[in-house]
Amino acid sequence: MILLNLNKKSKTPIFKQILFQLTELIEKGVLKPGDKLPSTRSLANHHQLNRNTVYKAYEELWALGYIESKTGSYSTIRERKNIAEKLASNSENIDWSAKINSKSQKLIESNYKIEKQEKDYIDFTPLSPDPDVIPSEEFRKCINDSLKNSGSDILAYGNPYGYEPLREFISNHMQLHGINVTKDEIIVTSGAQHAIELILKLFIEPGSEVLIESPTYSAIIPLLEYYDVNVLELPMSEHGIDLQILESLLKTHKPKLLYTMPNFHNPTGITTNQAHREKLLEICERYEIPVIEDGFVEEMKYFGKNILPVKSMDKSGLVFYVGTFSKVLFPGIRIGWIASNKYCTDRFAEQIKASAISVNQLNQVALELYCKQGLFEKQLKRIHTLYRKRMYVALKTIRENLTNKNITYTKPAGGYTIWFETMKSNISESDLVEKLKMNGIQVMPGSKAYYSQTDKISFRISIAHRKEDEIEKGLEIITQILNKL
Repeated sequence: MILLNLNKKSKTPIFKQILFQLTELIEKGVLKPGDKLPSTRSLANHHQLNRNTVYKAYEELWALGYIESKTGSYSTIRERKNIAEKLASNSENIDWSAKINSKSQKLIESNYKIEKQEKDYIDFTPLSPDPDVIPSEEFRKCINDSLKNSGSDILAYGNPYGYEPLREFISNHMQLHGINVTKDEIIVTSGAQHAIELILKLFIEPGSEVLIESPTYSAIIPLLEYYDVNVLELPMSEHGIDLQILESLLKTHKPKLLYTMPNFHNPTGITTNQAHREKLLEICERYEIPVIEDGFVEEMKYFGKNILPVKSMDKSGLVFYVGTFSKVLFPGIRIGWIASNKYCTDRFAEQIKASAISVNQLNQVALELYCKQGLFEKQLKRIHTLYRKRMYVALKTIRENLTNKNITYTKPAGGYTIWFETMKSNISESDLVEKLKMNGIQVMPGSKAYYSQTDKISFRISIAHRKEDEIEKGLEIITQILNKL
């Protein structure tokens, strides 16, 4: 008989005392694999316990893998592997890179990694709102109020289309930009990147052709490679996509999609005019080419007149407008949307239901409350004032300091980015980026925004996280270096 030291006055329940003491005997090797444990009845009688107490301890031992139990037989100690507190060092011998599929490996390696810089670096790479202007306290109150008012309802699975009142707000807000869509033509996504991927998943298959701008949004390139897409590049001029090349390509190719950013293009900052947008849509309608219109910073207009999105002129439902709250409010809550036709909206909802079930419902409810209280419009006015000043300082500093005629730069009417480019230089792009870094400046290499290799030497800066004095100081350093090329 196994003798256990049980203290009935202890705060630790008796069944746990039995469990702990038997576990210790097994771990020390006193009880070995194959040894029989006393029956629950005999152990209970010996210690004057209720049999159910012993039974409960044995059940825990079985659940932890210490014993084997068969009906009508004794419980026996079994050979059991110890639970690993952390991965054993020999796990490093597994070649995980050989197990990861090649597409995923390429997707991982394609991400441009910004090294953590020292405090005195001026980092012109971030493309999200300045953390100092994110209204976190106002949003925290909206989250608290949403939980208080809706409770467990908003912690359940959400509608795969998205929270209906938020879709209603988005559809009404779209009408301010001339886009007439109902809430039933809006699908809420986990940010703009998720929205783009949903569209790609719906339309393309290996070998499909997709038209993109050159240069383009760098993060879409690895996605297209992952889906085995044949990319057709459309050169960008200061006026936008070269529409003559577009028409020429469409005479010999049948692409599934065209991806474009008409407003404050990333990386160049270019905004296309009304005539260009009308012609682009007319061409795509004629050839029945669906268009992804990325309006990631649609709200960020600082100078000149507003130009309506391509989607505002879309009568055939060919344009998929992608919007996001990430670039003007909170990048961390990951909420974007697609304004689409009803048929495709239903398909997107089915995709979400099959893969993610729904988008984070708590964030959607809190965001809708934030918008309903007028805080969204208030924040837009605030950041417009702030970033108009920053962009003005940036363009003024470049204009006053850049003397090298071989260097061109864009003059954005909004957004966060400015693009520098040259065809004539005594230095490579990588060496130029490294030279800027050595002088305390971090920029995004332009080659990251091209699908194919290019002879152009270029880079992008973003004013999103930089204060006016940092912008001025940083661009004075940049122009000094560029003037010596």
